[in-house]
Amino acid sequence: MILTENKEKFFTLLDAEIDKHLKGEQAQTIKSFSRRFFETIDLLELRRNNLRDVYGGLFGAWHMLQRFDVSKAQVQIFNPDYEQHGWQSPYTVIVVHCAERAFVVDSLRLELNRRNITMHTIHNNFFTLERDEKGQLIRLADNRRQNQNEGCWQTESLIYIEISRHSDPQVIQELTDSLSDILLEVEAVVDDFSAMHQQAKRFIDNSEEWFSPLEKQLRDECKAFMSWLVDNHFTFLGVDQVFLKPDISVASDKKSADDTEAAHIIERQQWGLVKLHHGQQEDVFSSLLQSNSDKEDLWEQCISFEKSSERARVHRDAYPMYVRVKQFNQQGQLQGECCFLGLFTSSAYTDATRQIPILRKKLETIIAGSGLNVEEHDGRSLRRNLEVHPRDELFLSSVKELSTTILAINAIQERRQIRLFMRTERNRKFVSCLLYTPKDMYNTELRLRVQHILRDELNAKAVEFTTHFSESVLARTHFVFRVDEHACPSYDVELLQLEAIEASKSWNDRLCETLVDEWGEERGNREGYKYSHAFAPGYQHDFDPLLAVNDIRQCNDINKEKPLALSFYRSLSEDNKMLRLRLYHLSVPLPLSDIIPVLENMGFRVINETPYHVQLQDADDIWIHDFRLIYSLSERVDLVEVKEKAQQAFLRIWNGDAESDNFNKLILGTQLDWREVALLRAYSRYMKQIKLSFSADYIADSLSRNMHISELLVQLLKTRLLITLQFNNGKLKTKKSS
Repeated sequence: MILTENKEKFFTLLDAEIDKHLKGEQAQTIKSFSRRFFETIDLLELRRNNLRDVYGGLFGAWHMLQRFDVSKAQVQIFNPDYEQHGWQSPYTVIVVHCAERAFVVDSLRLELNRRNITMHTIHNNFFTLERDEKGQLIRLADNRRQNQNEGCWQTESLIYIEISRHSDPQVIQELTDSLSDILLEVEAVVDDFSAMHQQAKRFIDNSEEWFSPLEKQLRDECKAFMSWLVDNHFTFLGVDQVFLKPDISVASDKKSADDTEAAHIIERQQWGLVKLHHGQQEDVFSSLLQSNSDKEDLWEQCISFEKSSERARVHRDAYPMYVRVKQFNQQGQLQGECCFLGLFTSSAYTDATRQIPILRKKLETIIAGSGLNVEEHDGRSLRRNLEVHPRDELFLSSVKELSTTILAINAIQERRQIRLFMRTERNRKFVSCLLYTPKDMYNTELRLRVQHILRDELNAKAVEFTTHFSESVLARTHFVFRVDEHACPSYDVELLQLEAIEASKSWNDRLCETLVDEWGEERGNREGYKYSHAFAPGYQHDFDPLLAVNDIRQCNDINKEKPLALSFYRSLSEDNKMLRLRLYHLSVPLPLSDIIPVLENMGFRVINETPYHVQLQDADDIWIHDFRLIYSLSERVDLVEVKEKAQQAFLRIWNGDAESDNFNKLILGTQLDWREVALLRAYSRYMKQIKLSFSADYIADSLSRNMHISELLVQLLKTRLLITLQFNNGKLKTKKSS
């Protein structure tokens, strides 16, 4: 670790390390190079390295800079070790050497993130230098941006990246090939950028002729859109230009439009990624020139939009957009098409829609068709919803699709609803879904649940999402699902919306619904408000809201005068000798050392206990103790018969009205209640007084082993007492009558 508080001290320490290994002019050259190499790196990243390893990386970069063929980028991925490289690092190192171009670092970083590779260090250095004809380094410029008109200067980029360690040679080779391919794509895009930009400007210069099928107002709108596009609102990745020329081998009396198209030979010019992949990456590169008579929106006769089904690997990780621009002659005959592949820039997403040609036309048409006054509340709300609608949806949706969706969104009127809107792209490669949920309900878990529902229904290959929060009470999640265009599924939006609503319900929501079903709307809503956030996540995980309703009923029964309530019950999956006990206590948890002896004396073995804290807003907290019990004296316990007796006995014992001893084991094993057990206990005490040698515990154990006899014994005693009582009452009546 390098302990230094500033770059100057770091360079002083590095110079000393260089002097250990190099002498004279070579040492001075490496020192000068180190200032340039570490110029942009953060000091915190340098501190965690060993000084010798920093020197090793520096010398390796200098060695890589010595010879370079500017026509081919170099990618080197290795795990530094002392034996092979003279220095070591806990990370895998990527060094990329290429000509200076835009998008290089962005594109490399995108690929590493796509592979979920952790990057620990990344910095990019630009060097202006001079090389001989063989690519050998002659000298570095003194300034970072030397005037390249002075001599044979060229600017190169040396990118140093440290990633999490990878030792598999196959993985390293695959990553090397992938990064090399991406650098080729960057080269194709950047080198052809001017030509692609110029091709778009040609439509501006020739708009009157090339957009001739449209009336003047729409021609001007299409021209304005092309001007907006080239004004730093579109990053061109590729262009596919298709030309049509008459085929003299085809008879001129072919009448139909399809025949007219078929009577042309298609010639093509390509730039950027289209040229690199020779038009084979996508079917859209084939640029089918279809009839325009079925277009819903008039401007689509000349300009239309379509999303690429392949993610971009240059500049930004997104599905690029195709802007398809048709070219007509003065007679209105189709003579070609230009397909621009690229990404809208950030300003295209932040600019007001009224500043974007074609979009503003769509929005004006929708507002006019809605019949709403933009000066009134509903009209202003509609305009606001159009402004914040996903920008790609504004481009890709037809006026009819957009109007249907926007008017439905506007009708929500800031109510706490869950709504789902779905639209299939015209190329059938994507399904776009807009999910609106109350903002306080939205979380990652909800998003994943709905995403899985939609993905399974659509049988999607991939999905991306964007979540939008604003001052609205609703959060909006925009899903884009990549589907198989040859088997694009049909779907029922209303049914999927119901599934989304069900998936969005939290445990607390289901509890409130259950309370309303149990007690009606008035009391159910009152109890729901009181208990909806009272139960901890652990309780919600373990128990269904149906059981919580019973717990709420018990919680409502306890107070300071009656601080304890209980309930014996059995889960459906448990056998007949298994029981559960729930104790409800006000304010504080009960000590287990007080409860367990009582339960053991009743014949239970305590398997486990789980406490749950119920936190109420305007009342004392309540503690629920859930015990899992086994009755050890019988293979079967009839819960219906013994529940009430067991509960009364426990309360009497807890309140001190009955004793806690082994006689209580008879309560569950017989039909005796706590008073009848107390009768047997009293006889055992009497037997002790008359000098019988058996202890009370021995008598209790004997009675417990003979439950039926114990029950008959109590019946005998009760019968004798009843007869005696009746006899005495009879004698009393006879005496009074005489």
